[in-house]
Amino acid sequence: MAAGCFLLGVLLLIAMVYCGMSGPPEQMIPYIAEGVAFVMLGFGLGAGLKVLATLLEARHDIAYSVSAQNDISHQLSQLRVSVAEVLSPTNSLAPADQIFLSRIDATLEEIREFTLMTDRERQERLHKVVEQRKRQLANEVMELIGKQEWARAENLVTMLETHFPSDPYTTGCRRDLNIARGAAEYDAVIETRRRVEGLVVMESYDLALTTATRLVENFPANSEARALLQRITREREIHIDANGQKLFEDIRAEIDRRDWQEALILANRMISKFPHHVRTMQIRDQLDTIQDNAEIQERQEIEVQIEELVRSNRYAEAIGLGEDVVRRFPFSPQAQTLQGAVLPRLREVLQQEGQPAL
Repeated sequence: MAAGCFLLGVLLLIAMVYCGMSGPPEQMIPYIAEGVAFVMLGFGLGAGLKVLATLLEARHDIAYSVSAQNDISHQLSQLRVSVAEVLSPTNSLAPADQIFLSRIDATLEEIREFTLMTDRERQERLHKVVEQRKRQLANEVMELIGKQEWARAENLVTMLETHFPSDPYTTGCRRDLNIARGAAEYDAVIETRRRVEGLVVMESYDLALTTATRLVENFPANSEARALLQRITREREIHIDANGQKLFEDIRAEIDRRDWQEALILANRMISKFPHHVRTMQIRDQLDTIQDNAEIQERQEIEVQIEELVRSNRYAEAIGLGEDVVRRFPFSPQAQTLQGAVLPRLREVLQQEGQPAL
């Protein structure tokens, strides 16, 4: 509409100039002046309409924003009512669920309050939250310093430096951490080295490595700590390689002797102690075969024991051992033989002699 008013003014200017051209030259000036006046009037009217449209649109946006805020507040209130109904004493909830829902209720109330705030109130609220967060992080740093958990304290200080690089909380935490960690560094390195050496003597290389790693994390710039970690890492790798190889050779020796049960015990030990050793992969590939042969060997040994018990007229013990085989290995040939002939015959003999079954 504003553009239409301006265009109408231009058309009137052209008409006035045309009228002026039909008369004497001295009469053109009034016509041109009137035409320019029409253009200015059209431009002014268009600008006024543009401003009015903008005001109406802003009023509509404000009304829409207020309406949206009211809708959100109403919906949040309804959600809180639903949560309150769930938290009612008539509903039996686990303690963990009650705590979780209570936190949801508190969060919903906080969101509802936030939607009703003005921009200035939101800025003030944000500033307050940020200050609380800085104080909380600073307190946590001080607690970790008191516990001498230097690596975790360093992570929190780094977080403060990332988000609040020039804040007094940040500079104070960095200063206190550096002073306290520097004072404790020498004794910590000496004590950790002594502990690691003791673990190496007991061949507890995994724990020794963990202890040395923690020392480096706490004092990353300490050259003695880094050297200790490198040495323990190297010695652990040598220990794993040598002992894993020896255990592998012991397994092969038991297999050659056909002692499958002992080979199975050693194989499980190797997989447990040296899961990443190159020889462990070979043992895993053979594990099913070793287990099957160990089971066959165990059943054969039990079969021999049952025969010896029968020869000694210890029928009740023979029956008990046979039932154990049937229970543990129900689909084995020994189980089929025992169920089909041996156990019924032994029970019959036992009843004839009047002996109670075990």
